[in-house]
Amino acid sequence: MAAQQEIELKLGVAPERANDVWKSAAIRPWLRSPPASRTVFSAYYDTPGFELCRRGAAIRLRCEAGRWIQTVKIGAAAVGGLHEHREVDSEVASQALDFSALVEAGLGELIAREEDRSRLAVVFTTRFRRRRATIEPAPGLRIEIAVDRGEIRAGSRRAPISEIELELKAGEPRALFALARELLRDLPLRLENTTKAQRGYRLANGKAVQPVKAAPIELSVHGTVDAAFATVATACLRQLQANEAGVLRSRDPEYIHQARVALRRLRAAFGVFSRAVPKSAFRQPIAALKTLAALLGQARDWDVFLTQTLPQAQVGAQIDLTGVRRRALRARSAARRAARAAIEALSYTELMLDLALALRCDVWQQRRTEEHRACARMPLVAFARKVLERRQRKLLERGAVLESADAAALHRLRIDAKKLRYGCEFFASLFPGSKTQGYIERLADLQDALGRINDAASAVRLVDALCEHAGGVKHAALGYLRSHCAADMQEQLRPLKRAWERFSRAAVFW
Repeated sequence: MAAQQEIELKLGVAPERANDVWKSAAIRPWLRSPPASRTVFSAYYDTPGFELCRRGAAIRLRCEAGRWIQTVKIGAAAVGGLHEHREVDSEVASQALDFSALVEAGLGELIAREEDRSRLAVVFTTRFRRRRATIEPAPGLRIEIAVDRGEIRAGSRRAPISEIELELKAGEPRALFALARELLRDLPLRLENTTKAQRGYRLANGKAVQPVKAAPIELSVHGTVDAAFATVATACLRQLQANEAGVLRSRDPEYIHQARVALRRLRAAFGVFSRAVPKSAFRQPIAALKTLAALLGQARDWDVFLTQTLPQAQVGAQIDLTGVRRRALRARSAARRAARAAIEALSYTELMLDLALALRCDVWQQRRTEEHRACARMPLVAFARKVLERRQRKLLERGAVLESADAAALHRLRIDAKKLRYGCEFFASLFPGSKTQGYIERLADLQDALGRINDAASAVRLVDALCEHAGGVKHAALGYLRSHCAADMQEQLRPLKRAWERFSRAAVFW
């Protein structure tokens, strides 16, 4: 039995271009022989309720070149296409589970009884043609390249496989990112953050992929500030990448919304940790994230306009808003195309690679001043308290003049509330208890109230944009709609004041 930590970068590729990887200038000079080609069959086992999957484990029996290998995978995690998990392999005589090896691999609790063992069965299979070769582009560096083409089967359901795997056999993980960067010059590739097993489980349980919300972040009170930053930023990046496919292929506006939330949280993370992690180390990625957030924001604004603003304005209206809706639909389509083009672009894949590499290799440490280093050495809980105290103080100062605040001041107040809320959510696990949740709920209510005002203000801007390019839309309809949005802004001030009063009385949890 052999246990190992597997580190690999997965890249999605169009089937007709998959084998072009061997012609790439990044690989061809290092090939000592033609890549070997074999058919690979794998069967994945689980209980009827997918208990292994829920616990982050997988059992696979794979047949390759006549040999059967049983593999237990534990702790799979991926960000920026980089997959890291522990694998325990053992050779078996045939397609039959070796339960003693499963116990030794750490699954004894799940298969302690004969009844438990009898519940394990094949839930899906994969069959693909694999072309594989190992290159050594530098001393001490070995990378295995595998091109897989085939399909996943779960009952009558099918899903294609067409991907390139770069597996690190010896050397530093940054070499995988460097090689992927070079491959991008020759091939249109996308980072693949789901494993074959994860895609197989989706087929097996028959559940459609859903928009992915931000997951709770678990930090250790004994952890370092650097580790906390990497954990938080990685979680944000993972949420963004989990919603990519939906943004590109689904009409559900929630994908764009959740991708935008992930971007906001990621950008907020750079601010939350800026005293210890210099933004200068991420200057270009931060600028690229801001541009992408603006494109997703435009698409999201049109979604809100069409699904909320227009339906509300139409209630009881004595004027026809059909022309406005047609024009808004065209504007939303254009905004969605722009957002999708940005995520489909080569520069987006490069951005994800660069961020994943930076987070994996702590590149920011080279840019630190003595002040940064001093903050990074602080106990994590003390650092969190300092950050949250400063952000709360700024928000309270901004809200002290709420009665006389104009639209610009309300916008700044909303941004400050958002920054504090994200900081609270990032550090919440360091301060467990109902007090923490109660504070965050009041802060979320305040942010929602400010968000409704911002939606109304955004709607006014969108109406103004429609007025500039009326395209046959009656100006009377646009005028009515603008008045409705302006009135809605005023109407939302009352619930905002109530939300502010509740929040300003909330006891801090840190």
